[in-house]
Amino acid sequence: MNQTISQQTLSAIANGQPDWLTAHRKAAFQTFEKLPMPTRRNVDWQRFDLRALNLDKITVAPDQKPAVAEHLTALSTDLAKKGVIFCDLATALQKHGDLVREYLGKSITPDEPNKFHALHAAFWRTGAFLYVPRNVQVAEPLEIVYEFSGQNTAAFPRTLVVIEPGAEATLVQKFVSGSARASRAVTDASSVTSDSAEISAGRGNQHAGARVLPNSSPSTHQPINPSLHASGTEVFVKEGGRLHYVSMQNFSEGVFDFTLKRAHVARDAEIDWVIGMFGASFQRYDIECVMEGEGGTSFMYGVGVGDHRQQFGQFTKQHHKTGNTVSDLMFKNVLRDQAVSNYAGVIKVEKNANGTNAYQSNRNLVLSDKVKCDTRPILEIESNQLRCTHGATVGRLDAAQLFYLRSRGLNEAQAREVLIEAFLEPVLARIKVEGVQKEFAELVHRKVIR
Repeated sequence: MNQTISQQTLSAIANGQPDWLTAHRKAAFQTFEKLPMPTRRNVDWQRFDLRALNLDKITVAPDQKPAVAEHLTALSTDLAKKGVIFCDLATALQKHGDLVREYLGKSITPDEPNKFHALHAAFWRTGAFLYVPRNVQVAEPLEIVYEFSGQNTAAFPRTLVVIEPGAEATLVQKFVSGSARASRAVTDASSVTSDSAEISAGRGNQHAGARVLPNSSPSTHQPINPSLHASGTEVFVKEGGRLHYVSMQNFSEGVFDFTLKRAHVARDAEIDWVIGMFGASFQRYDIECVMEGEGGTSFMYGVGVGDHRQQFGQFTKQHHKTGNTVSDLMFKNVLRDQAVSNYAGVIKVEKNANGTNAYQSNRNLVLSDKVKCDTRPILEIESNQLRCTHGATVGRLDAAQLFYLRSRGLNEAQAREVLIEAFLEPVLARIKVEGVQKEFAELVHRKVIR
């Protein structure tokens, strides 16, 4: 029997779960009901068209089977003996309930001020749990694959990561749907784009931030009732811990994706994460790193590739609660056809967080004169002994560089690909898992080189 977003469905999902988790879900659902559906009157949503998404027609859990399935790499016997836990969240709640309770919901709280994040906190069913004990080094990458299936349905996967003091791990997280590759191939074959690149704010590189963009219209080939994906990832890296985290999304068309990722970095700890955004008709990513201990370091790198009428929203926050911390952020986007992107990044430094060193960069490469691109770097500084810098650009491929490469024997397509690869190389080079780096590069190639 199909189920919709309702109190009855929530009760069915919470049946048999611990009281603390049920209370958490009910509080999140109350937040969801109180918050209105976002419209273009909201500053953070004014660039997006959500009219195609009707929550009343979304199926939450058809036949009690979640729309997303998690697939985890097998944990070696040696790591299991050392106390490493890597399993689905349902198993973790049964076997490691006290440990899960200590962290789950402490970062993604029931009162999230975003309607879709609150919905996720209430209705998540599938998920994964990674726990690395003190001073344990996990050499091989661990991988989670969330496979989304079905139409006009919803999925809410939750990921919880805890890296204890002195521990280290590499986690690869993939969000895919089975028809992504086929759907992309069909739309690639039918697309006609312009080789020139300009935006009405001006040709060449532009410092953006004050540009108001016209409204975009929904894709003519987009389903009337898209599917909904709302995921959440909570990360805790404790004193002296290290986490290399790579996340990739490549859904097929007809999916509206709302993603929240939040990491907490303690004293002398480090997180190095790379985010890849490729699929879905609409995707909004809210990514935050909270620096909570001196000596903490965060590297936040992202790449987005949009084509056709895809809508990309990227909202980042580097939150320095403590001084003598470092955060380095770089998000790069390649946009073609009639894709829409909106980036807003905040560096927030609390009072007396002296010694903060924060950098934020958003670079956008447009390959069509119909692209709509907006970028807003923001500083919220309450301390006075620090270094915070930011920058944002929107531009096209350099004609002189194209001419130089063609004069050396490359054809136009080859020259363009070389420049696009060079543009994205600083982000892709951050991926330490060779196979995943190649996968990112292949996705970029498939979307921008036709």
